[in-house]
Amino acid sequence: MPSRSCSLPARTTSPLLARDARTPSPLVLMTEPAGASTIAQPEGALASIFSDERPVILFDGSCNLCNSAVNFILDWDLPNDMRGTFRFASMESPLGRALLERAGRSPDDTSAVVLSCKDTSYAKSDAVLRIGASLGRGTSFAPLFASACTLALALPTPARDALCNIVSEYRTLLGHGDSCRVSDERFDARFLSDLYDCGLDADDPVFNTALPAF
Repeated sequence: MPSRSCSLPARTTSPLLARDARTPSPLVLMTEPAGASTIAQPEGALASIFSDERPVILFDGSCNLCNSAVNFILDWDLPNDMRGTFRFASMESPLGRALLERAGRSPDDTSAVVLSCKDTSYAKSDAVLRIGASLGRGTSFAPLFASACTLALALPTPARDALCNIVSEYRTLLGHGDSCRVSDERFDARFLSDLYDCGLDADDPVFNTALPAF
């Protein structure tokens, strides 16, 4: 079967990371970290993307470790709901580069995962742990994911980010690639860089499906 191309042409007071108010992430009660980036409201095509409030995970599409992480997230992000909590865009794609710039990062900087939300962006450990805290919901593993990530967020940010920097520096030892997983149509609409690079318009309904009301 063909592979998905990913590399060329991804709680605080925000509800973005908790779709079900009855099972909120423990991060809801946490304050914004010092490293969080508050950004301007999206305009134009990006406004269409964020009319759907699911955050976008920006990942290095040429990194085998990063692609494996995407596969892991797909498997554990609301396993019983293919719509999931998160969407994805490779950093090398035009859309990924635009979202990196919007987050205040260089469009050529693929060194760290970025979680791009409508009003805020997170990078490095802040992104990883907020993603992790939302995984497993709907399964018996949800408390394990949430508790572990909440505890890790209590550690000093410099220490957490130092570990991320080490992983980033040595991830190339696992090689490079340009595919995430064997083609699976269930997840196609969640890979925004694939959709945009195939020429779909920003007004396509796939970008404009809002979350259910809380």
